[in-house]
Order: sequence, then structure tokens, then C-alpha cells
Amino acid sequence: MASPCPCSSVTVLATAAATAGAAAALVALYARSKQRSLRDRVEQGLGPFLESWVEAGALPGVSACVFNSTGEVWSKTHGMMDLARRKPVTEETIFRIYSMTKPVTCLCALQLLERGLIRLEDPVSRFLPYFSPKHVFVGGDAAHPVLEPLAREITVLDLMAHTSGLTYGIFGSHPTDKLTLQALGVKSLAETSSLEAKTLVQRLATAPLCFQP
Repeated sequence: MASPCPCSSVTVLATAAATAGAAAALVALYARSKQRSLRDRVEQGLGPFLESWVEAGALPGVSACVFNSTGEVWSKTHGMMDLARRKPVTEETIFRIYSMTKPVTCLCALQLLERGLIRLEDPVSRFLPYFSPKHVFVGGDAAHPVLEPLAREITVLDLMAHTSGLTYGIFGSHPTDKLTLQALGVKSLAETSSLEAKTLVQRLATAPLCFQP
């Protein structure tokens, strides 16, 4: 017959608590190491990239932050907010920025990607069956365009990376700008605010793309 364990219940509980505490500490240490690893990668990659734009004169100054589920991982400011007065960019600098629906939309799409609900290579028509452009502009002008068939469908990644071939229709620097407005049935992009989303997308799909996706 096996002899009874000499350990008291207090010792067993203390050992269990210590084990749980050690496990929690290891999990926290792992999380911190991953965060440090992310911070190091961003610092080594994004940091010099942003600095290079400022040093090349492409931008007067930048302010960037990287967050994950635990909070802020990395931040950086570089360059000037006021070149004439030599005032540097700080974390409190206010920027006038446009087109903020794009990063918000991409963030939501990436969350769907993380959940396995979409893939970057998915064709947009999977989610919007009525959005399926057929032609790409290759020559001529708006009055007499030369078109070729679409080589492949526009993907989710194309929309995120601005490689879809769609044009804004507002810069007027390419015949497809005018053709896009004609397809939408408007004289300016501002007039599309009165269109229902489905109608806008259906009309947009009839315009030729500026280039192959």
C-alpha cells in the first residue's frame, strides 16, 4: 500500500499558486518580448523609411504611431511642421489631412482578414456581384477610346493598394477621368453624393479602367 503523501494541503495550494504565478509571468514576458520585437522591426524598417522622405524633401515632416491590441508600440516624429520658422514636428502637431475613410476602411478589412472572412486575393465581385468592370483604356481619347478586355478581376488587395485601375474622375489628366464621369452620369464627383451606393457602383463598373489591375 502506498504511503500517504506527507505534503500538507497548504503546501499543495502554495505550489499550485506558485506554478500559476510563474505561468502568468512567462505569458507576460512572452507578450513583452513580442512587443519589443515588433517595436524593433518597426524602428528598423518604418523609421528610416519615413526619415528618407523628409531628408529627400518629399515631405517637410512626419509623425507616425504603431498600435496593437496592447496599446502604443512605437512612435516617431521627424522634420519640420513649419519650414520658415524651423519649428519641428511634435506628437502634438496638428495635420490637415484628407481621405481618412481609406485607412479606416482598410483597417476594418484587415480585421475581417484576420478573422478569415475575406482574403486579399478575393475578387471584389465576390462581395459586390454588380461590380465587374470589363474593359481597360489603352489608347485614343475620351471621344474615341481604344479598349481591351480586362485581364483579371479587381481584388480586395487592388483596392487597398490603388492598383485597381479605377480613377477618381476629378484630375482631368487622363481620358478615363472624363469617361468615368460620363459613366456616373455627372459633371463632377461632388454630384455623386446624391446617388445610392449600389447605383454608383453599378455605373462605375461600366467605365473603362485606366490600366490593368
